[in-house]
Amino acid sequence: MREAFAHFLTSRLKAQAELIERSSSVSSSSDHKYISLSDGRRILKITHRAIFDLIAAGEIEFVIRNHGTTLQYLLRLPDVERMKHKFEGSLTTRGLAKELGVECEVVRDLARQGRLKTRWRPAVDGYHTIKFDRDSVQELLSSGFHS
Repeated sequence: MREAFAHFLTSRLKAQAELIERSSSVSSSSDHKYISLSDGRRILKITHRAIFDLIAAGEIEFVIRNHGTTLQYLLRLPDVERMKHKFEGSLTTRGLAKELGVECEVVRDLARQGRLKTRWRPAVDGYHTIKFDRDSVQELLSSGFHS
């Protein structure tokens, strides 16, 4: 009964986060390592809301599991590590402008046009940073952008 309730909560939280159900996402398979929400937040250095935004965007997968008499909300560790790597590899507006050889305003215009994917990261210290994914920069460059 607890497993069924944990499964129900997982499904409900995913629906509230507007995630698309995947056939195996709710499974509690042990082939992946999972960590607690607080550990995930600590690793990524982001707020509670930001971690749920990543879950809602499908960037980080989660499960709810029984642990004795309580339920644990767990994040898939490989997803958290991938996001950490993405955060660390992101470029600031100034850094990207320098790399492209353009002014910062050109970078902001490209972001407004949707040609660059921004990654807003509300950090736990209250400092809000807007950075750009390197993948987005590569797509822009391969589309023929020239400074």
